[in-house]
Amino acid sequence: MRRVVRSLTPLRRVAVYVSSHGFGHAVRVGEVLGKLAERRPDVTFQVCATAPRWVFPLADERLTLHERSTDVGMAQHHGLSIDFESTVARLDALEDEWEERASSEAIWLREVGAALVLGDIPPLAFDAARRAGVPAIALGNFSWDWIYRNYADRDPRFLRHADRAAQSYASASRLLRLPFHADMSVFRSIVDLPLVARRSPLGRAEARRAIGIETDGPLVLVGFGGLGFPGFDVSRLADMPNVQFVTTAKRTPSGASSRIISAIPGYGSVASRQCSP
Repeated sequence: MRRVVRSLTPLRRVAVYVSSHGFGHAVRVGEVLGKLAERRPDVTFQVCATAPRWVFPLADERLTLHERSTDVGMAQHHGLSIDFESTVARLDALEDEWEERASSEAIWLREVGAALVLGDIPPLAFDAARRAGVPAIALGNFSWDWIYRNYADRDPRFLRHADRAAQSYASASRLLRLPFHADMSVFRSIVDLPLVARRSPLGRAEARRAIGIETDGPLVLVGFGGLGFPGFDVSRLADMPNVQFVTTAKRTPSGASSRIISAIPGYGSVASRQCSP
């Protein structure tokens, strides 16, 4: 990351595109922007994402959030199920609008005076950057062309969307590749980075108090990207009576053990407290 920061000498404004698929992309982008802001107080960020503002830790006027989606990802009924028909339908709809969307984003990049595009990792971002004549850097450990191409054997309709994504990624100036990566050879220049992850500013006891947990026993986070988990048999959790569970679901699933708490600040609220199963 330090090499990238040093190369930003003439920069003043970075346009950032974040995948709408789950919160993981936004969380790691938020950490990167926070560190970059510390080292370069003259840089501002225009962020296109559907994740809520609280996901991005940079809480001053240097970060402006534009709530819009620029990719499809995979449509899911919940955290454990992919809706392939809806995914293809949404990809087809995006493809039908591709020229208009890419041109519109290119115009926006010029309007905001973007000197660099950072994408994690919507293909549209890189096509827009190419059209605007703005260098683009990718961040991630997988790409949508790899995802869609692997599903093309199951459904050939994914193939053209894999090709579209690959074509867009090929215009990126560089990929900042994270650990546990898939095949990302479509990018022409790759720099490997260490793991990017958020560290909680709260200690163990503070974090538990913040989500309404008064015990200090084993605690397990059950999270599926904020998508919920109706296909998960939560009744089996009663087999572990000495463990308490916290979920990112907005509501505690029906039939859940009373030891499951929906209590992630900014996402859900405390739905139950620990008691005997």
